[in-house]
Amino acid sequence: MNSNPARPSSKSMVIGVDVGGTFTDVVLVSGEGRQRIAKAVTTPGDYSTGILNGVRDILGDGEPSDVERFILGTTVATNAVIEQKGARTAVLMTAGFEDTLEIGRQKRSVLYDLFLDPETPNFLAPRRQRLGIRERIDASGGVVTPLDEDQVRRAITDLVDQHGIEAVAVCYLFSFLNPDHERRTKEIIIETFPQLQVSISSDVDPVFREYERLCITALDAYLRPTMQSHLGELADALSDSGIAAELEVMQSRGGISSYRQIVELPARTVLSGPAAGVLGALHVAKEAGFEDIISLDMGGTSADIAVVKDGQALTTTDGMILQYPFRFPMIDCSPIGAGGGSIAWVDSVGSLHVGPQSAGAAPGPACYGRGGADPTVTDASIVLGWLNPDYFAGGTLSLDVDAAHKALETIAGPLSLSVPEAAWAIHAIVNAKMADEMRLWTVCRGYDPRDFALVLLGGAGPVNGGMVAKASSISTILVPNTPGVLSAFGLLVANIEHDNSAAFRAAADAIDVNAMTEVYRELDARGLETMAREGVPADAIRIKRSADLRYLGQSYELNVAFNGDVSADVIPRLVDGFHIKHKQVYGQHSTEATVEFVNLRAVHSYPLPKPKPVTPAGGSSWTDAKVGTRRAYFFPEFPSGIGVGVYDRTLLPQGKEVRGPLIIDQSDTTTVIYPGQSCRVDRFGNIVVTSPATHRNTT
Repeated sequence: MNSNPARPSSKSMVIGVDVGGTFTDVVLVSGEGRQRIAKAVTTPGDYSTGILNGVRDILGDGEPSDVERFILGTTVATNAVIEQKGARTAVLMTAGFEDTLEIGRQKRSVLYDLFLDPETPNFLAPRRQRLGIRERIDASGGVVTPLDEDQVRRAITDLVDQHGIEAVAVCYLFSFLNPDHERRTKEIIIETFPQLQVSISSDVDPVFREYERLCITALDAYLRPTMQSHLGELADALSDSGIAAELEVMQSRGGISSYRQIVELPARTVLSGPAAGVLGALHVAKEAGFEDIISLDMGGTSADIAVVKDGQALTTTDGMILQYPFRFPMIDCSPIGAGGGSIAWVDSVGSLHVGPQSAGAAPGPACYGRGGADPTVTDASIVLGWLNPDYFAGGTLSLDVDAAHKALETIAGPLSLSVPEAAWAIHAIVNAKMADEMRLWTVCRGYDPRDFALVLLGGAGPVNGGMVAKASSISTILVPNTPGVLSAFGLLVANIEHDNSAAFRAAADAIDVNAMTEVYRELDARGLETMAREGVPADAIRIKRSADLRYLGQSYELNVAFNGDVSADVIPRLVDGFHIKHKQVYGQHSTEATVEFVNLRAVHSYPLPKPKPVTPAGGSSWTDAKVGTRRAYFFPEFPSGIGVGVYDRTLLPQGKEVRGPLIIDQSDTTTVIYPGQSCRVDRFGNIVVTSPATHRNTT
């Protein structure tokens, strides 16, 4: 990263690249504020190829040397976990606790399934690659049994010789209170085998609960070689292309960091892409005057749903990747298998399903003409007449309408439906899945989805979002200027950010304020050191502090933030905030119950200049913006199809409201305005869609 991050010069350019499962989206903003967008097909075998294709396209005749910042949102870590294609990893634990990774918390997602697959991440380190080491730290941080250094040397030698391990995760009991044994183990491993990658839990996640701490530490080790290779190769490729700017990467929490910092804690990037989408939606919505939003980022492979309340994206430290605990600070985002490439299929009893399997980028939906034959959501959109087959993804692809019809016939026949009816059924199912997830993601956190505006992004979000809003009783929808690449734009509005945490367990009425102050001082020192390596001046750093609290005897805690320095009055403020949050999340609280502090956290950030979304000039009337008609199907209103007006997004006039159904085409997506909905363009160029008002029960 630049030694002094500052506002780009008039000739400089900032590039954001979001690598999705199907498309790689690229946004370029120049120093003068001009914006360009591009899409390239993702190349899973070598992500750098797809990235460079998009970068070359967007640069055009521009000079690569004028690129001042280059920010990446990546799915490489996510895919490595989903596909189980990380490094061959070993785990060293305190002797007697070698099976913690396999035992987990004994939770079952399906209670009575006798053949349930393991729901703990055994793939990270099979039993033969998990060894116990003689050592022991007690619950106060004292040494009970010294570290057996000779056993560490023998164990690591056997693991390399017999199993060819490439990475090691070290997670000893109570290392978050005393990390000496873990640190010495890491030194021994590197002295013995310098080529091995080593992650220790006292660096990765220094708080209690050994299973969750082990999961994230093993995941970090599992991803290290893959991420180091991917980011290193991309950095070299960018340099070879003439881009001198240091590669920056989005973290799951929504902050960015130099890739050299990321490769030291690669697990922080597992939800990199979804975080960027939420930031882009938040930035656009705030500018348009919306503080409470739900973002729906629907791409080719999945859909990501997140909540923004009072202008702040909700975050969590108890996330999940697949069904496994992911205990890193992250934007509270729910990814589900609902994208344009989601495959429709009929089960043995004749029921229609959509996803979670996806056709991805290769072979892709049947209409891509790349060998895919399975019917997908995108194929259904083509059959319903919603997409322009001659200009898809900015002209990146020309879609095969006949192939889409042929693929959907395999669904329509068994269901005794016409092809358009089958296409509508596919959309009805995928939209219902997203609406159900949206309700869970809001109601379970104490929010009513009807109080929020729905912001649509991703290539498929504006196609499906109108029906999702109807199913969720949401009356206001916001479609930004460039929703198809808004995740890439979100990379450009992120701050440099790093977070640190420490265990601090004490009853609220017995806290030593001086001890609490000392812990925060240590967290600040770590944060300032990291930010200094980013080249950020100390006097420009912003600090946000918080604490994890729970009622005494509870199993899990809630995070509560506070402003200002640590003082005696902070503790009652945090306790009051905890009661309020507990009431919101769980529907009840008890001011008489003892409140316990569990962890302390600090986030250090540096705000970077934010490019504004470009407002298109627009046209003078909707009549002038109309470029043709397409026969489209809407059920139950128009089951036989209807000629629907098609409009050019860049020519839409501001202000005047029109009623659907209508279709709005642009280079990065298509917006469908459904029957009963109306839309207008606001002064920022966003399409604001209004659905019929819904009744609210106020009794």
